Amino acid sequence: MENNSPQIKEFVSSRGVLVTATDISLIFIAVMCIICVVSYFFPYTGITFGAVSLVLYFLSVFLFVPLYYSNLSYSADKNSINIKNGFFIHRYTRITLNDIQYCIISQGLIQKIFRCYSVYIMLTGSFTIISNISLDDANMITELASTEIIDGSGDINEEGH
Repeated sequence: MENNSPQIKEFVSSRGVLVTATDISLIFIAVMCIICVVSYFFPYTGITFGAVSLVLYFLSVFLFVPLYYSNLSYSADKNSINIKNGFFIHRYTRITLNDIQYCIISQGLIQKIFRCYSVYIMLTGSFTIISNISLDDANMITELASTEIIDGSGDINEEGH
């Protein structure tokens, strides 16, 4: 007797730190451009905002992002998808496969550079996003959800009625 059910698989977003740090860097460049324009008209204000922005940038890239991703993990088994995340407050989310309506795999521009994907898990009345994971993990999640959607419906018989 074969057991075709998927085993428990844990995966961590290893490239997530890079993608998030790149996002923050692009936002920082835009903020610094605005600060340069402001500092032309208001020199002391521009210098103050520039210094504060620089400190916040280094804190976020080198402290907050690695701490956030060190507490982020996902696991999936034949009945559910479990998400553990949080920075100050740790949150554990368990999504049973029966609650999933459908899944969407998405890839943004920066995710394309780092070969990462996001999975949008649509639930009844809400959704959850699992970001910056490999294509294999994204496909595994959508296959788990689609298997449950097909097997769990039970409304369609062999003739399609």
